[in-house]
Amino acid sequence: MKVFVVVATKGRAAETSILMDFLERQTMLASRIVAVGTCSQDLDGLEQHSLSRSEVVKQIVSDRAGSSVQRNVGVAWVLENEADVDDALFVFFDDDFRPERHWLECCRAQFFENADLIGLTGHVLLDGARSGGVSELEANQALENFVRMGSKGAGRLSDCFSLYGCNMALRASIFRAHSFDENLPLYGWMEDLDLSRRAVENGGRLASSGACIGVHLGAQRGRTSGFRFGYSQVANPIYICFQGRLSVFCAASFVLRPFASNLIRCFRNEKHDYRGRLKGNLIAFLDVLSGKSSPLRILDF
Repeated sequence: MKVFVVVATKGRAAETSILMDFLERQTMLASRIVAVGTCSQDLDGLEQHSLSRSEVVKQIVSDRAGSSVQRNVGVAWVLENEADVDDALFVFFDDDFRPERHWLECCRAQFFENADLIGLTGHVLLDGARSGGVSELEANQALENFVRMGSKGAGRLSDCFSLYGCNMALRASIFRAHSFDENLPLYGWMEDLDLSRRAVENGGRLASSGACIGVHLGAQRGRTSGFRFGYSQVANPIYICFQGRLSVFCAASFVLRPFASNLIRCFRNEKHDYRGRLKGNLIAFLDVLSGKSSPLRILDF
């Protein structure tokens, strides 16, 4: 079973290069790593990386920016150019994700041992996207502490509703019928949930693995503006709901929770642009009422 890693990156060449260091230290190397940027600067330094010199890394420049678009470009390249793909796995890492060295090996083993498993997401020790950011030093310390405790994860699988896009794996056969929805542009808010729900339409299991461990830095560089992200926090769940992939109750929850958080946090001095997010939320609510709401609207701002 081959394992292909796809990394979509924009404006974070340094972070991507460090991710390659972590992938090089894996106990099982990927069959191919496809790094997809939006310009040559996004991939600066990769040409000199030892993984690139060994021809494991394929670098691609996409003519459009966006997590969904770039991930689709990486998947399409693998499907068109690699052999023995149908029984393979696609692993998607954010450029600021730091996988423990057994991540790929444990992931592959889980799919081997569970024929009904179609998608897997790992356990995130620290998540800077939720906490305001994690440094490289903090990530290394967290992973070292985890290893020092003498556990590579319990190995148990827990069923989950959605995979987490910063570190997830799916059987390659899924991508013969599905792709990331490019109507969820730029940061691709909730693209992971959207694909997860479509992947299980014909049966199969999504699970979280305690054996696949990592840290998500939540780097701010290269991210969508607070305003655009705030608009997506409202427009994207509603769009996915109208596509029949999310219940009204779940969509309302995905909209109202970040809105309440932005409303509270915009009065605090925090790293994230919560005021921008709140403004984006409010504009999206107005668009919903006027019938103009669409995830693609953020491209107009």
